[in-house]
Amino acid sequence: MPYTSNNLNDRKEISSSLAASPQELSNSKGILTISTIMMANEDIAILKQNLCYGNYLKCLPVKWDSVNGRVVVKSPRQQRHVIAMLMVHLLVTSCRLYSISLHPSNLINRSEAAFWALVYTVSFFLRFEISVDHGAVQIMNFLMNCNNFGTDSPPIRKVYLYIRFLIYASGITGLVVATLLGILALFAPCQPLLLSSILCRDGIFLDAKSSTWIVRMLYATAEFVMTLNIGITAIHCCIEILLKGVATLWIDGKDFVKRHGQKLAKIGEYQKLGIFEKCLNACTRSRIFFASALGIPAAQIVLCYMAIKLFRSNENDEYKASLFLWVYFMVLFFTMILFSGAAKINNLSRDWIVSCKWDFKKKYERAVHESLAPLRLEYGNNFVERLTPLVVQEFCMRQTISGLLVA
Repeated sequence: MPYTSNNLNDRKEISSSLAASPQELSNSKGILTISTIMMANEDIAILKQNLCYGNYLKCLPVKWDSVNGRVVVKSPRQQRHVIAMLMVHLLVTSCRLYSISLHPSNLINRSEAAFWALVYTVSFFLRFEISVDHGAVQIMNFLMNCNNFGTDSPPIRKVYLYIRFLIYASGITGLVVATLLGILALFAPCQPLLLSSILCRDGIFLDAKSSTWIVRMLYATAEFVMTLNIGITAIHCCIEILLKGVATLWIDGKDFVKRHGQKLAKIGEYQKLGIFEKCLNACTRSRIFFASALGIPAAQIVLCYMAIKLFRSNENDEYKASLFLWVYFMVLFFTMILFSGAAKINNLSRDWIVSCKWDFKKKYERAVHESLAPLRLEYGNNFVERLTPLVVQEFCMRQTISGLLVA
């Protein structure tokens, strides 16, 4: 994505900090320190595996450098393959959007087509970047390198266990869904979920029966590969970058407030948290967080609506309804962690600034305190505040109930 002048200034301010080694971060003054966040070896193995799959399917602009043990940007030649796959993704997304108009009478079929078109559209915007975001690469490397610093590592926080569960669940679900869609494309190509439905007329797939199975195999392969592309992209952008970044800022902010209350931390450490917040916003505000904040609640609404309608239908669609319900709970889980974590960051920093107003005696510290602003995670021109998680869930519930009542 093209960078604004503010984003470029933020990146220049933090580039040297994030590129430093953990030892330099601990011993230097004025450099960002996130001492309480450590990626476990299992998390690093998951990251490496996801990057390996992304490199094989040509869907990620970064890869794992086994020589230096870090995430690196692909070469210009390899970037051409990623851009070519992105153009294929754009073509498939256009066909998905067109498929919504093919089911004007059946509301459930139209909802299924709309959901899959929404998934493709959101994942396309997650992947769409003209120039590779080096700031996101630096964040991943910084958090990963902290794993090897220090011998007395703190226990893994619960939020990281939740994120690890979400990664495993997303990977398994993506593989299962990709396999099911490939099988459906072979034996039931007119299902509204499938890309091949655009070639169906009155429930019949093509008229030239001699080439039908060849076309079906091509569509099945396309469904399988593109679904895996979506799953790998979602895990990388939404979880590895956005969700882990939010968790990092949240946990480190809690530890700073605790240590400051014990007179073990100085006000300068809050400024370092602000630097990390600027970096995270610069990497996610205009693309990753923005697409997630708009698309994922919309997907949550459609998933809940379809699951309820399929359970209440007389077409024996319990298995399909159960799959939609499972994906709905996964999306709900992700949404709650993301918006609740971002809201807690804002609440925590705001309450700390107000509570410690009279704790500083020196003139310099009082001046620094007056210049402090609450931490906030932004998406587009908005940011997450105290009531945002409740507003998002209330909106999803209202729209789902409205859709069920209208239908």
